[in-house]
Amino acid sequence: MKNFTFFTITLLVNVPLMGVANPVDIGLYHSCAISSNNTVNCWGKPPKHAQKTIKPPEGQFLQLSANMVHICGLQTDNTVICWGKNLEKQLDAPSTVFIQIAAGRYHNCGLQTDNTIICWGEPKEDNDYGQLEAPTGNFQQITAGWHHNCGLDFEGTVLCWGRSDNPWNNNPPANIGSQIDTPPETFTKITSGGWHNCGIRLDGTVYCWGHNGDGQGNVPEGQFIQIHAGTYTTCGIRTDHALVCWGWSKSGQAKPPSSTCIKHSDNWPKVTCTTQDKDFAHVVIADSGEIAHSCAVKLDNTLVCWGNNKERQTKVPETFTLNTETVACDLKNCLTDKPCLCFNEQPTVYQIGDQLQVSLDLQTENTEAIYDLYVIVEFPTQSITPTYRYFTNDQQFLEEANAYQQAIALQTQHFNLISATVTSCTPGIYPIYAGLIAEGKPAQVENLVSNLAQTQVKFETDCMQ
Repeated sequence: MKNFTFFTITLLVNVPLMGVANPVDIGLYHSCAISSNNTVNCWGKPPKHAQKTIKPPEGQFLQLSANMVHICGLQTDNTVICWGKNLEKQLDAPSTVFIQIAAGRYHNCGLQTDNTIICWGEPKEDNDYGQLEAPTGNFQQITAGWHHNCGLDFEGTVLCWGRSDNPWNNNPPANIGSQIDTPPETFTKITSGGWHNCGIRLDGTVYCWGHNGDGQGNVPEGQFIQIHAGTYTTCGIRTDHALVCWGWSKSGQAKPPSSTCIKHSDNWPKVTCTTQDKDFAHVVIADSGEIAHSCAVKLDNTLVCWGNNKERQTKVPETFTLNTETVACDLKNCLTDKPCLCFNEQPTVYQIGDQLQVSLDLQTENTEAIYDLYVIVEFPTQSITPTYRYFTNDQQFLEEANAYQQAIALQTQHFNLISATVTSCTPGIYPIYAGLIAEGKPAQVENLVSNLAQTQVKFETDCMQ
């Protein structure tokens, strides 16, 4: 088999909001979001010790991750810059390139372009729980709680490290194990809060573990496309785009607009609230006891916030426009009433040192069905019979049919399948195909439930230098 190799392979799956990953995140006294020109806009009137959180640096950004009094942003050149309070050197980001970042209370972790994890900060002695000791291996996602982190590998297994207990271990005894336990589950996405984590299983249901003193781990029924864990509260977007929050709600952070709530205690503000409106796409929470608020992006790309507004952190500026890269598949290549896949416009001829980019957009009216996405690469061959290889989540080209596992939940999604630097190659043209097949069905043309999207990349004859 003729092959080509890359310096790095980057897989970004389950990216919501039409190509923008985490376009909004919030801290205790502030909210920040990426605007339509990729710059960061922050608002709120935090106390003096946290005022730097609303003064973002110049530049263009792809992702934000915030915690108590600091925030980090992934820039369009894949470097990271952090701002806010630098209590334990958590603002001192390493000079490397990343595909994702996660902000802890006084530390941060980043997923590098080779899918390995690096963490930084200098925890004080009474705040050091080993949260900087990232495991080896390759991961597709990272998350950070107050003093712990979790990574999701390409098999869907979670590995967590850092603090194993919480300040309320015995009062009440309501924990679902430890937050650094590895649950016997397979997940497509994970999230970490103060002392608990949650993950979306392959069937769309959610499982939480760790601290559960306020009901933040008591997951409501249903299937979810996105979740976010706060410290005492958890929120999620169901597949019908209703927003659900559960746990502590002293500041109203678990009570989004147009929601109906169920009380779980006569003495404490423990609730489960579900919105009547079904037009939500992404939600984030920042809570620390008495100070808490939440924000959500709607399907029309507007932003709404609720909860504690003492510092005006829920008052979205009227002139703010959220960054959303519009997905627009060419309808002439689509099938009537079927999901549509289309490759984005990108360079087609590559040489040594070039950045290889292969990305795919999806449009579908059915947000409840689960499909298997197959990505097939045709390798150059001297024989008459083409040589096909299936591209999988674990960065392999396999001869046998193997799905690039992807639960389709949003009406529009964007997949950055390959982002790589070409270091060597076998010259020739490499056609790439993508198609959706009903979950569990054989990868055969007669089982296609979408169009068969096609693009190609070409490696020049002088790329083997």
